[in-house]
Amino acid sequence: MFYGPLFHLNRMKRIVILSLLLIILVPCLNAQRKEIGQARTFMKSGKNFDRAEKLMRDLLKDSANQENLKIHSILCDALRKQYEAGNMKMYLKQKVDTAQLFHLTRTMFTDFETLDSLDARPNKKGEVKPRYRDKNAQFLNTYRMNLFNGGVFFIRKQDYLTAYKMFDMYIDCAQQPLFTSYHYPDSPEAAYWTVFCGYKMQDADLALKYADMALEDTAHLEFTYEYLAEIYKKQDDRERYVQALRDGFFRYKDNKYFFTYLIDHYNAVQQSDSAMNIVDAALEHDPDSELFLFAKILSGRLTLFAKWLYPLLFFGQDIINPHQIGLFACKLLKCRILSLLELYDSCSLIKEFPSFLAPAADDPVDPALADDGISLLADPGIVEKLIDVPETHVRPV
Repeated sequence: MFYGPLFHLNRMKRIVILSLLLIILVPCLNAQRKEIGQARTFMKSGKNFDRAEKLMRDLLKDSANQENLKIHSILCDALRKQYEAGNMKMYLKQKVDTAQLFHLTRTMFTDFETLDSLDARPNKKGEVKPRYRDKNAQFLNTYRMNLFNGGVFFIRKQDYLTAYKMFDMYIDCAQQPLFTSYHYPDSPEAAYWTVFCGYKMQDADLALKYADMALEDTAHLEFTYEYLAEIYKKQDDRERYVQALRDGFFRYKDNKYFFTYLIDHYNAVQQSDSAMNIVDAALEHDPDSELFLFAKILSGRLTLFAKWLYPLLFFGQDIINPHQIGLFACKLLKCRILSLLELYDSCSLIKEFPSFLAPAADDPVDPALADDGISLLADPGIVEKLIDVPETHVRPV
């Protein structure tokens, strides 16, 4: 067979291109081998695990290495060793940066999940046979609770974004293929804290991400309704705002937040019948409540009593039947009430009701909204596997 000049020219081009590729790739491969070898040396030495991590992260900056399973595996081993070393120091009561150890917890989960996604890619036969999953899942499952505890720790530090990320990852574990064999249930309490952190950051999207799950946390449900109402109000979502207030009120009628803001809303939109329904439901629950009785007066149902209530207040006489008139009126700020009753006009009272009951601008909406949400021990630390933190949210008195 005759090969012309064009064939030989193309063959020469291919040889030149291949040579150039070898010139470029061989040093890169040698450098990669050198970095991997150095990282393994650090690992065997029992120290400098952070330097081994840095070497692998530097390699992963090259897009050509980002799907290299070996590099990701060594990176995860370096993180594992760092975590175990820090945990051992804590166990031995040696000085440890607790915040850094919690950050490492989240980093470790992130990188192990990345490794699992690469390890679970189908082979040439289309089969999925991850090599590292069982071992890594077992290791991470042991320390998963520290994602939750880390979230609590950062709330205490008022670092709400980091706290949110910790709770988010704790919840997300249930969706990760890495933990398929553990069948994690929903985490309503962690979801509640995401609502809390989102509220604190005034980030509605973050606050509402797990809102439905948070409503399953009965221990904190009262607070959840408050936060959701505030978030919906900020979004100007009137329908969901009112629904959150109503859900909160009918479950927790003693919580004045839901009652006052519901009445405020219904008065603002001139839905007096709806306001009266709320007042009646409140009085049925607690007929002696001064707040609920005062709301009844301001509703306009007791307009006929306004004129002769004034002289009784003026002369400081007691009102005999609290269920008809409201004995509590004499106990309230007389100057405030008298100035309104002088008009002999219950309509004015209704208009003034929201501003009279609503908290002042510089006051918290509710103790729950002003509170960081937790009562913690002095400085939680990792002891063996878990951090000891209280499980309940205590409303300040």
